[in-house]
Amino acid sequence: EYLLGGERVIFYFTSETRVDFRELVRLLAQEFRTRIDLKQVGARDQARLVGDVGHCGLELCCRTHLKELGGISMDMAKIQKHTADPSKITGRCGKLLCCLRCEYSTYKDSREVLPGRGTRVQTPKGVGIIVDQNLLLRELTVQPELGDRYIVKLEEISGAPPAVAGCNGCSTG
Repeated sequence: EYLLGGERVIFYFTSETRVDFRELVRLLAQEFRTRIDLKQVGARDQARLVGDVGHCGLELCCRTHLKELGGISMDMAKIQKHTADPSKITGRCGKLLCCLRCEYSTYKDSREVLPGRGTRVQTPKGVGIIVDQNLLLRELTVQPELGDRYIVKLEEISGAPPAVAGCNGCSTG
């Protein structure tokens, strides 16, 4: 990467261990006749620099709109009902998907607003018990005392709070 009109060149590299590149830097400085910086980067930074397409078919979140990643944990995958299959929840960098971080707040907010399983609710179709939740769509599966289960939006439940906007920048929010 050329900086400041070519006054400096940065070479990014990955390595499992620390490497002494002093001699290489001298050779590169002679070749390019400029200041040389070598920066060791981790797997996430490598994916960001190289760029690619994620599972969703869009350009990687870390390359487009997520500048500060913060921690990403398995709890974020669990609340979003992702499988524990590593091939489904790891990104190009081999670490947990960055979009888990982006979408987490939407799921967390929905979890706080949606009535829990086993709660008795009043819907336009009558009274029933909540047997499942779709946190992202803010929908509930309701089982009436008699009849088949049905899906109802949160807004259709008597006394439910209004909808809140999802994640900015993510395709799912």
